[in-house]
This record gives sequence, structure tokens and C-alpha cells, in this order.
Amino acid sequence: MFFHKIGDVVVNGTDNILMAKFCGVLTVGLYSNYIMIRGAINGFMSTFFESVAASFGNLNAVGETGKKEDIFNTINFLGSWLYGFCATCLYVLYNPFIRLWLGDKYLMSFF
Repeated sequence: MFFHKIGDVVVNGTDNILMAKFCGVLTVGLYSNYIMIRGAINGFMSTFFESVAASFGNLNAVGETGKKEDIFNTINFLGSWLYGFCATCLYVLYNPFIRLWLGDKYLMSFF
């Protein structure tokens, strides 16, 4: 668990340091607005799927094999659609939302 935690910090905690070094602190500040929005959406999605996982674990303990497979496929399909929908919405609506929320000077280039 110790090495897992270190790996998590290295992977998820160094992006701002590297961006500040190569792109500048201003870019990191603008980027943090986008990451905050994505983090909020990811939090809602994680809460939903963690609760579903608990129910699926209970079904796995007492249910029959055919029903387990059907429920698993349904959850997997639903997750793919929800994350695909969120990704599409973020791709299209990131900049308009930032423009509405903070103004034009806090926008990053689309590319």
C-alpha cells in the first residue's frame, strides 16, 4: 500500500509542477479551472458507481450466475454511456461554461 500511495502521488501530483516548469504558472492557473469542473463531475459519477458496486457485490454473494452476468453487462453498458455522454459534454461545453462562469480572460485555447 505504501508503494501504491507513492505511485499515486507521482502520477497524479506532478502534473502541475511539470506544467509550471514548461508552460508557465499562468497556464497552470487556467488549467486548474478545467480540472476542478472535471473533478466535480467525476465525484458525482464515482459516488453513483460505488453505490451500485455495493449492490452488485451483494448480488454476487447470493444471486444466480445468469442474473449476475446480465446485471454486470447492464452496469457496464450504463457506465460506458454515462462516461461517454460526460466526455462529449465536456468537450463541447468546457469553454462556454468557463466563459459564462469566469469570463473570457480565463479561457484556454481549444487545442
